Amino acid sequence: HYSCAPTTNESGPERVYRVTVPTAGFLSAAVDEQAGVDVDDHLLSALDASACLARGNFHAKADVAAGTYYVVVDTFGAKAGAYRVDIGFVVPSRGACGMGRDAARGARR
Repeated sequence: HYSCAPTTNESGPERVYRVTVPTAGFLSAAVDEQAGVDVDDHLLSALDASACLARGNFHAKADVAAGTYYVVVDTFGAKAGAYRVDIGFVVPSRGACGMGRDAARGARR
């Protein structure tokens, strides 16, 4: 049982994906499952169920520091089967948002 959902029945088969991120950012995992399949995704900071950062039935997401993380796709009960997992990582933008200084001056005229 994962610390972020200790009463959820994740007793079916699981698959682990290791993800290394080079800098702080936003890590996400989304699953698309076939009919009759029920898998959940979990983001872990270590290969330990107590290191759960986030979980979701279809999508898990967390702000993370640089390092290695694990996406675990685990089956709810006995509802194993085919699924697709998309793992994404985005580095947040830095600095001011919007138009540059010169463009902003022109917009105020």
